[in-house]
Amino acid sequence: QCHASTPHKGRNSLVAAARLILALEGLRADFPASDPLFSPPRSTFEPTKMEANVPNVNTIPGKDVFYLDCRILPNYSTDEVFDACERIARQVEEITETSVTLEKSYRQEAPDPTPPDAPVVRALASAVGRVTGREARPMGIGGGTVAAFFRRAGFPAAVWSTVSDTARSSPVFSWRKRQADLDLCCMRGWDNTHDAIRGSHLRGDPVNRPEGPQIRRVLSGGPPAGSWI
Repeated sequence: QCHASTPHKGRNSLVAAARLILALEGLRADFPASDPLFSPPRSTFEPTKMEANVPNVNTIPGKDVFYLDCRILPNYSTDEVFDACERIARQVEEITETSVTLEKSYRQEAPDPTPPDAPVVRALASAVGRVTGREARPMGIGGGTVAAFFRRAGFPAAVWSTVSDTARSSPVFSWRKRQADLDLCCMRGWDNTHDAIRGSHLRGDPVNRPEGPQIRRVLSGGPPAGSWI
């Protein structure tokens, strides 16, 4: 760490971190396998969080910490990926004349996947079709569900959910038409939207009108957007 006016007196850890982040893009070429069962169909390697380094703008940082999120297809092991990261880190060390330390912030090996034609998958897909009228298809995601605990114990398992498909996205989305419908419904039976929402909450049940359930759905975040197993 040193003053920005004397860069020859130190090593810029931010530059080294930037070089390492770009070099780690090579992991995509190192682990190119694709499986159409998963969405996305390939392993992903994405830099995410970066911790604060120095508090002022005229200091060259001497330490930087960032995180790389790796979602790996089951045919690769986490050890393989970590070894590849180590190899890339040593190369960046040599180029930047810095020291790079890798730590495993969180690690979880995926249990064996449930076969797409397993009885539980077929039964769940049939139930989803009868209840929702939608055609469910088996797929894997780059995230954890409760099914992993059963699969790790040796039981084929499948899960299904109806969600807005906005995981970790910026919470700046709105349901404009639904909100307009809500305002119209409230104007019919209440003095204003605020009273309608307040009344619904105080009573602990949907507003005693056909529009009540709609108000509840809007308050809880909008309509479902998709489903999977």
